Amino acid sequence: MSGGPMTVRSDSVVERIMAPWWKNLGVWVYAPVMIIVVSVLIFIYLMQASYVAGQAETMAELEQELHTVKQAISQTRLKIAAHEGVERIRSEARAMGLGEPDHIDYIEVLVASAQPEDQVAYGPGWSPQASSTEGGLFSAALQQFRNWTRPADDGQSR
Repeated sequence: MSGGPMTVRSDSVVERIMAPWWKNLGVWVYAPVMIIVVSVLIFIYLMQASYVAGQAETMAELEQELHTVKQAISQTRLKIAAHEGVERIRSEARAMGLGEPDHIDYIEVLVASAQPEDQVAYGPGWSPQASSTEGGLFSAALQQFRNWTRPADDGQSR
């Protein structure tokens, strides 16, 4: 038997029985694989839709809770305003036995005018001349600090 173009191939019995099944093997594999892929895609889509619906429901619940809290805040502010009213305070004062005073004493406070510099009372050991800036601002501040920390004896400064 030569391998030329006129050669006729002889098929065995097993090959003849298997041949129809083997030829259709692609269809038998392709169909279940496609069903699995489509099922997975549908499952992913449904999971996403379910997640979004759950988030929307949670958001609606939180918005309702926010509305409830805002109402409670408004009611509390209203109660506070009612308790701050002058008439309510007066009625509670009367209930506690408080009333209008019998007489009122006034104290008159006068604002003193500025005294001349020689009459101004300074701390011990300090005078306006001691705060001059001849030696600089820092040295004047240092001298003032020393005068405060060492009180003067008999009205004299050190």
